[in-house]
Amino acid sequence: MEGIKMVPCCSGSTCPSPVPVVSPTINRHAIDMSIWNPRSRGVHRRIGTVAAARHNGGLIPGVVMPGTTSCLIPWGGQAVAKMDYFVLCNPGGVELVWQRANNGEVPRGALQGGYSETGEKLYFGRLNHGGILLSGKVHPSHRVCYVPYNGQEVQNSSYEVLCLKTVPLANLGF
Repeated sequence: MEGIKMVPCCSGSTCPSPVPVVSPTINRHAIDMSIWNPRSRGVHRRIGTVAAARHNGGLIPGVVMPGTTSCLIPWGGQAVAKMDYFVLCNPGGVELVWQRANNGEVPRGALQGGYSETGEKLYFGRLNHGGILLSGKVHPSHRVCYVPYNGQEVQNSSYEVLCLKTVPLANLGF
């Protein structure tokens, strides 16, 4: 069985089993249900794909939105569009869950999505902004999750982190 992997893509392409920003396991406590309806896919009816792209010596988690030809990453106060990127794929159907966190916390089993230009580990995070669930980077030393939105880098200290639903004992150091 194949596991989770990052697949190189470009110009709007994706992989056979991309990990959506919205997953079957939704933590309803972290989502403002007055503006989010999973059946309608949000107020804009679009579901993004978890992705990452290289930028300034780092690998930055971001999102590929349907109908676009680039991965948007949050960096330096802006939403930066990258034509060459990686899509997080899950061909083996590994159970994933979005876990609520805040203030730079990274739950056990979190998936590392990349690294900053200084080498700090970055994790796949998401937050609801403007009625859209967007994925981006949890930057632990900054104590926030950043997502790209409307040309800008938006941040929030309350977010969700993409994690393995169960963590094998081998990954716990036993």
